[in-house]
Amino acid sequence: HYVWQAAKNGLIGLCTTNGPLILAPTGGVTPTFGNNPLGVGIPAGRHFPILLDVAMSVAPRGKIGLSVAEGSPLPPGWILDRSGRPSTDLGDLAAGLGVPIGGHKGYGLALVMEVLAGVLSGAGFGSDHHQDRLRESAQAPDYGHFFMALDPQRFMPASEFTERVDRLIEQTRNGERAEGATEILIPGEMELRAREESLREGVQLRSSTYRALVAYGRKAKLDAELSAVTENQLAEGHG
Repeated sequence: HYVWQAAKNGLIGLCTTNGPLILAPTGGVTPTFGNNPLGVGIPAGRHFPILLDVAMSVAPRGKIGLSVAEGSPLPPGWILDRSGRPSTDLGDLAAGLGVPIGGHKGYGLALVMEVLAGVLSGAGFGSDHHQDRLRESAQAPDYGHFFMALDPQRFMPASEFTERVDRLIEQTRNGERAEGATEILIPGEMELRAREESLREGVQLRSSTYRALVAYGRKAKLDAELSAVTENQLAEGHG
């Protein structure tokens, strides 16, 4: 969201954050880093902005939690057990580890993001976020964040920059496609298309998400209610 705001204002935005420990360094089995996602927003002219949002693990916690909520088995390569061995056992989630993207490359990136979000910001980092330590101190986690904005106009006129970004996007999209691919997407394009569709037609929710929201509303004693609308009702104009 924050790098998108930067891009909408003509700036290149970068941000990261640390969080609950889930990743270990290459060769180790001690959770030392959070998922430490990297967000980058780059303004364009004729096209959607480039919006990159990647976690440092193969599968973020949210995607793992969604599989659990829907009762789906975990795909291979998502988590490791306490000994650092690949696992698909839900029982290993509590003590297990996420798998860094790109092996040692993902570990290196997670370390850099931990420095920017935790060390440089003055917030907690690494073992400061170990669950046992947090329970003993009874303190809220001291997660840190890092935001940076680059002004392209320090390098060239804004119109020239966005025109060059547009050309790069078009070169990327118009390249030869792999077998079975219908189009080449730019990072963030799928999400911004979905946003436009949701604004027009309403937000589509998975049944597990709908149930979780309804349960939370009841628990929190909220007055607002969710109205489920089927595809047939949408076609009849009840969206």
